[in-house]
Parts: sequence; C-alpha cells; structure tokens
Amino acid sequence: MSRKDLQHISLNSAKNQAQNSSDEANFQTEHHALISGDSDSDFEFGAGIPPFLRGIFSTMYIRSPWDIQQTAHLNVVEDYNAFYKRNFEAGQRHFVLDFNCNSDETICVETLDQFISVFKDIPLDAITISIKNNAKGLVYLAFYMATAEAQNLNIKDLKGSFVVDALEGLNLFNTPNSSKNFIAEILDVTKSQTPLFNGISICNDTLRHASPETELAVMLISANNLLKNGVDSGLKIDHIASRLSFNFGVGMNHFSDISKLRAARLLWAKVVKTYHPNNGNALALHIHCKAEPVSDSKSIVENAVTQATIGALASVFGGTQSLETQTVVPSTLESDRLDKNIQLFLQKETQITKTVDPWAGSFYIEKRTQELAEKAWSIFETYQNSNILPDTVTSELIKKATEHSAFKKTTPSTKSTSIHRDENSVADTLLKLTEAFKKNDENRLTLAIKAVKSKATFSEICKAINYVSE
Repeated sequence: MSRKDLQHISLNSAKNQAQNSSDEANFQTEHHALISGDSDSDFEFGAGIPPFLRGIFSTMYIRSPWDIQQTAHLNVVEDYNAFYKRNFEAGQRHFVLDFNCNSDETICVETLDQFISVFKDIPLDAITISIKNNAKGLVYLAFYMATAEAQNLNIKDLKGSFVVDALEGLNLFNTPNSSKNFIAEILDVTKSQTPLFNGISICNDTLRHASPETELAVMLISANNLLKNGVDSGLKIDHIASRLSFNFGVGMNHFSDISKLRAARLLWAKVVKTYHPNNGNALALHIHCKAEPVSDSKSIVENAVTQATIGALASVFGGTQSLETQTVVPSTLESDRLDKNIQLFLQKETQITKTVDPWAGSFYIEKRTQELAEKAWSIFETYQNSNILPDTVTSELIKKATEHSAFKKTTPSTKSTSIHRDENSVADTLLKLTEAFKKNDENRLTLAIKAVKSKATFSEICKAINYVSE
C-alpha cells in the first residue's frame, strides 16, 4: 500500500534550503530559525533524515520495536528484588532507580545492605540505570556505586543517566538546587569515576497538565541550557547532544500527544544545529514516554488498562524509543506483569510496528504538529531573546510547580533502623560531606560513598547535603 512520505512544515529560511535531499532541511546555522506559515517554503524529508520529524531511524520499529522499560514503586525490599530479577530475566536492561514508597512518599530503601538485597543476582555492569529526583541524585549514585563495589565490579563499567525535571532548569524560585547546578555537579564528579554514567533525560514531571506548547517550550529551554553548560564545561556538542533525551508523560490527549512528540524532534534538531555539530546524528532526539492512566486509584482495572493502552499507542505513533506503562497506583508485582503485557501485545499481536510514522500525511496531525511547533518556538524565542518567559507562561509554570511540590513532597524516613555501626565514624563522614558541599569540593561523591560504607542511612546523607542549602 502506498503512503505519503512527505511532510509540510514551513520555515521562513527556505531560501537557505540545501539542494541535497539529505541536508538538514532548511536550518539557519547562525541563529534559531523561525517557523512561518508561508506555504511556498514547504520542505520535504523522510524518517532518518534531519530534522527527524517522522522518526530518528529510517525503518523505525520495522527492524526493532521500542524498548520496554518498566518501573515499580513498591514497599518491600524483597518485592523490588523480585521486580528487577523478573524483568532482567525477561530481557529488560534499562531500569529507573527511584525508591519512593507508595504509602507516604518516604524512602523505603535506607541502608547499603538493603540496596545490596534489592540488586541481589542482578549484575550492575549488565544494566543501565536512570536516577530520578535531583535533590537526591548524588545520594542514589553513591549507594549504587557502593553496591557495585560489593559485587566486586569496577565502577567505571557502570552505565546510567540522570532524569532532570525541565521546570527546575528555569529556576523560577531561585533555589540553590536547580538543574543547572545539579548537572554541573554531575558532569564534574562523574567524568573521571564513571565515564559511562553521563546520560541526561529532561522530564516533564512538573509540567503535567500544562498546555502542550508550554510543556514543549520549557523542555527545549532547559535542554538548551544544558547544552550551553556542557559546551562551556569543555564538552563537544556532539558528545553532550547525543546523551540528552526527553522524557514525556503521555495520557488521553491522543492526537496532541502524537503531534507533540513529532514537533519535539523537529525543534530539537533546530536547536542543536545552531551549535554546529560535526555529526548529523547529534540532531536526533531520543524520546522516552510513560503512558499513565488519568483515573484515580479507585478506578476499575479495565478502565485503567484501556487508558494506559491509548497512551501507549500515542507514544508509539509519535515515534518514542522506549516506553513505560502504568495501570495501577500503587504498583504491585502483578500490575507490573499486566503493564508489560500491554506493550508485548502491541508489539507482537498488532501490525503497528510494520510502518513508519503511520499518521504522516494526515491533515489534522500535520496541522496540529505545525501549530504546536510554532507556539512552542515562539515561547522559546522569547526566552532566548530576553531571558524572560511570557507572563502567561510564567504564571502557568509557577502554578504547576507549586501543585507538584505540594503533591510530591518527600519526607525523611522516621522508621527505626537497627544498624551495628560506629556512630562516631558515621558522624565524622557526614560532617566532612557537609563541608565538601559547602566548598563545592570535587571529592564530594567520594565522600558520599564513604558515608554509605560507614553505614550512614539514605536519609542521614540527604540531610547532611540539604543542610547546605537551608
């Protein structure tokens, strides 16, 4: 069956369009090009060719489907181990490290022994971990590295990435724990000790339910800030751009979500192009999606499954590289099996992997993609020119950030943990860690690992670090 292979999105820089069909489709190289509605400046391209509107690979899922990446929020260490082990044996190699409990949002994995138990029989050098929660990112990394050493592994062989909230990159509240400071710190402390632990994923956790153009614009602004930080720190643009990805939540706004992912690739390629990368692959945006039900926890399972499936379809039709589905909150081992089966059903029992960008040529999808790209780019350009967001956007973001902070507040664990340890040694390592953060000492990761090995708990280390910013 024949299918339209061209897109129709216009840029006012069409006069600079290269004659070669593999050229970067009309980009200006000295400044960000503006999107226009001039029908005479349409350009044509396919999947696998910058700016990757139709997908970052020419064959997309025809040769290989998206990666299934499941995350669980459980309450018992043994359940976490069962979750990791079952998914590892099933072939999953990418996991998210986030041990917030379901009941009260406290950390339920507190000690090094518990971390070791969580990853029992899971070789850490065979998996890739994404660490969420910026304020505790380095603490997670310290426990993870200490666990790897307990497995007699070389920490240089560990692979991973960090999930950074897009809104924190704008630092609207002028807080010291902004994404900019966090990423600068991570780039500094990992470049020599864990060279394979350098991926960064921009997520939209605090942007849920914001307008899609605002969500997309803020993610682009935050990502562009990270590109600048990386280049300023001495990294090559090809190096850092290829390690940045976007992490989207996808729900029931089906056609807008499809269009949002397509527009994200287009605009990301335009942003990266201004840094003059040597390799065109640096313009390709890797996307991870989480398909979530919009129903509350009281919703019947059948509805939740339907909603998660619709979200998964939007993610796939939009061209995601990896996907997580969640039907039940809080998670259970049984719900994890159900969530994974949704994706396996889509991959194995349907024909949606047999075509590239199946909505290409749809008048509504193409129009919606262009609308989102134009609106998001307008916000992005406003910020780039003035370093200030439009007032309406700022008000919307502050409201979302406030709602998210109230909902996601994490409190230190108050559970009593019986540990045989040298209390003086623990106090000494925590004090040195606090001082290292005050002085921005390059050895702060090493000191955090020492604190872990001295049997300091997760909450104690977080408190020692947060003390600096109080």
